[in-house]
Amino acid sequence: MKRILYIVDKLQPRSGITSIVMNYYRFFDNSSICVDFLTYDLNTVELEKEIETLGGRVYHMPVLSLTNFFVFFKWMKSFFRKKIGVYDIVHSHFIQVDLLTLICAKKYGRVTKYISHSHNAKFADTLLRSVRNYCLCFPLRFLANYKFACSRKAGVATFGKKFLTCKNSSILNNAIECKKFSYDVLARKRLRDEFDIGDFFLIGTVGRLCYQKNYFYLLDIMSLLKKAKRPYKLIIVGEGPLESDLKKKVMELGLEKDVIFTGLRLDVHQMYQMMDLFVLTSFYEGLPVVGIEAQVSGLPCLFSENITSEVGILKYDFLPIADNSKGMWVAKIEEVDMNENRHDAFNMMLNSGYDIEYESKKLQRFYECL
Repeated sequence: MKRILYIVDKLQPRSGITSIVMNYYRFFDNSSICVDFLTYDLNTVELEKEIETLGGRVYHMPVLSLTNFFVFFKWMKSFFRKKIGVYDIVHSHFIQVDLLTLICAKKYGRVTKYISHSHNAKFADTLLRSVRNYCLCFPLRFLANYKFACSRKAGVATFGKKFLTCKNSSILNNAIECKKFSYDVLARKRLRDEFDIGDFFLIGTVGRLCYQKNYFYLLDIMSLLKKAKRPYKLIIVGEGPLESDLKKKVMELGLEKDVIFTGLRLDVHQMYQMMDLFVLTSFYEGLPVVGIEAQVSGLPCLFSENITSEVGILKYDFLPIADNSKGMWVAKIEEVDMNENRHDAFNMMLNSGYDIEYESKKLQRFYECL
């Protein structure tokens, strides 16, 4: 049996990276693959029981910061000394700590196979943090045994242009359980009734309410759509630090009756069913799994051109997010037919490389061959 250590920052069901990691983990053959988790997240109760049921364990590391750099290193050194020879592979989904965890894993844990996995196409939201993270990640180009990324754009951003040609580099798709997101007309009717959507054309988006997602731009687009002939509503699924600021902006624009904030939802797979169009105006993404989920449900999608083109599979378009481009978004939205046929999307997406049942088997074979 191969024993693998996954390193993640958060271990929350609604975290994007956690969702991707757990999607793969649930479909592994537990008789040949056993995965433990190392995280700084202390609120892991929801998933910890599931991981233990599947044969794994969850360990908690301290948060890495400038003030406790040596505390973190000392803890990591001790952890791998205790686990010497235990792990065949370390697969890290948290590249900001990879330099230190890689050194400790190899030197003190005798780990010979270390995978660094990039999930984003940008190091941070601020210049200072971007410079810091770049310096921490640059050595991984030479020290990591294998380099994974969710897209070509994320791979090049983290590991440089050689990522595209290096034999030890791979794209690992942000695969999902396609059956779960396939179009459900009954869920559509039930949720549109619940949220009192009526005959409105419903624009939807899913994600954390933070700077990266550029939701203020989306609200400006909604304000322009008020002048359109067709009535529109916008539903934003998620929570985050900018929630109060976004609600204030909604009031300033007079959109109180047109914009719905749902907060966290455990039925996100069903929320797509009620929408007529999915939009993502992000400043940057690795490869947004929500874009894949939306397309499996048959939704036409509009993406910011800052997002990697690999997310576009079925009915999609990419648009700029400059101040003078809002009219382009309005025009594209008005072109979308509310009665799009969504029933064929599931079968089409099964062959796109994003079905977790198939992709998890590929990753398991990779582990077994190392």
